[in-house]
Amino acid sequence: MGHIKVGSYEPQHLSFSTVNSYRTCGKRFQLEKVFRLEQRPGLAALGGNAVHAASEVIDLLIFEQGFEALEESA
Repeated sequence: MGHIKVGSYEPQHLSFSTVNSYRTCGKRFQLEKVFRLEQRPGLAALGGNAVHAASEVIDLLIFEQGFEALEESA
């Protein structure tokens, strides 16, 4: 297997995901790895993040005030 090099970028080590990303779409690889552009999260990720945030608030409430706090807020 040859080296992966895009412009002056050459990864320190080759993982399966790095090679697969490069082979699947070289341009996407360049944007993500070389230019380090981040994608905006999709709708499902935003919804999942909201659920996790709400769960953390509930867990913290239970930890600090006990399960009785849930009965009072209902």
